[in-house]
Amino acid sequence: MMSEKLEQEVETQNVSIIEGIMQKSKYSKNDESYSIAKLGVAEFITEIVKSDNAESKINRFTLDEMIAHIDDLISQQMDEILHNEQFQQLESTWRGLHFLVERTNFQENIKINILDVTKQEALEDFDSNPDITTSTLYKYIYSAEYGQFGGEPIGAIIGDYALNASSPDMNFL
Repeated sequence: MMSEKLEQEVETQNVSIIEGIMQKSKYSKNDESYSIAKLGVAEFITEIVKSDNAESKINRFTLDEMIAHIDDLISQQMDEILHNEQFQQLESTWRGLHFLVERTNFQENIKINILDVTKQEALEDFDSNPDITTSTLYKYIYSAEYGQFGGEPIGAIIGDYALNASSPDMNFL
């Protein structure tokens, strides 16, 4: 009876401790990772207080072991993310864009416009228009800017596409 009451009291304290920790963390209740982080904190506290003697001191070795285990799990997750091929391609694209922006002298009245056009979308645009001058990209680049009074010419077009020696890629170029 006494141990049940003590256990219930510890659980109530754990909930308030967990809520306090979560309020001071970088997570808000709207984050999708909030519930996962809260479960982790709850499990961590449960492991710490799991003991027959409620007044026993926290075993520092066990605490260090748990922290090391959590650190290993986080490291494994980061490795999975950082070594993912899609993530590396995305990072490469953003680093290239960052390099371009950093090296641009905007005092020379230079503008950078970014178009989100996939290779497939561009191929479909070119394939559906036998004359390049009727394509959407041509209209955006030439007709809307350079081909009208007051328009601003485009100095460079840079595409971040993977190309090979295939026939569709050669037509794309």
